[in-house]
Amino acid sequence: MYIWVILATFITILYSFNLAVRPDMRQIYVEPQAEAVVTKLVVQHRGAMKYIKYNTPPLNNKNAVSYYPGEISFDDLEEYGYLPYGFQPGGYTTLMYCLKKSSSGLSQQISASCPGNQPSCCSNTDSINYLVTFGCVPNRWRDIKTGLPNTDLLNAMQNVVGSGIDFGYTETVKASTNKLGSTMVIRGRQANQEQGNSGSSETYGVAVPKYIVSGSLAGASRTVANTCGKANCKYCLMYMSPFE
Repeated sequence: MYIWVILATFITILYSFNLAVRPDMRQIYVEPQAEAVVTKLVVQHRGAMKYIKYNTPPLNNKNAVSYYPGEISFDDLEEYGYLPYGFQPGGYTTLMYCLKKSSSGLSQQISASCPGNQPSCCSNTDSINYLVTFGCVPNRWRDIKTGLPNTDLLNAMQNVVGSGIDFGYTETVKASTNKLGSTMVIRGRQANQEQGNSGSSETYGVAVPKYIVSGSLAGASRTVANTCGKANCKYCLMYMSPFE
């Protein structure tokens, strides 16, 4: 009897090799893994948006914003309860840039020095502030031939965030292709499809301010300038939100 059970099991295993692969295998197995990568960044960024909200009048009980340029660490977001309980970091960095609106292409900080014991320079009337969360696109989710984020990651972006313009992957472009004169744009899945239809790869995407692309930030060892577009990190996932 025992031998027949083993034989039947062996035959079943052999038969299974002849079964066709499910056509929706990528949707039920691969894309959820890509969605986990995207969700890590999105949750961290939205936690940082809560941090900004509660450091902005009237919720901060002050007449001006009480956040400053620099890194908003994962530990800070976790400590103040802006992240779901048990949420684990995904290796992303969140930075606040406070830029001078009157500068060409947003190419300057509002102030080179903004000490925390003084009113925040981010409250200056000429300041436009950008919250940016970013990290390299893992090689696992890049197309082997083009190096671009692959379809699984693009679908995950669409499923998790939708077709908004403030989230996507970064790409280096010619400065003449956008109003800011920036050499970096954020592209999303929707824009990527439109590029394919139009035949142009440099007219879609939201421009990343010049200073974010090339400038340093006090207290932040990892910035967009020294990470994204480099040889070991050609493309970054990025979520960028402006505040005025």
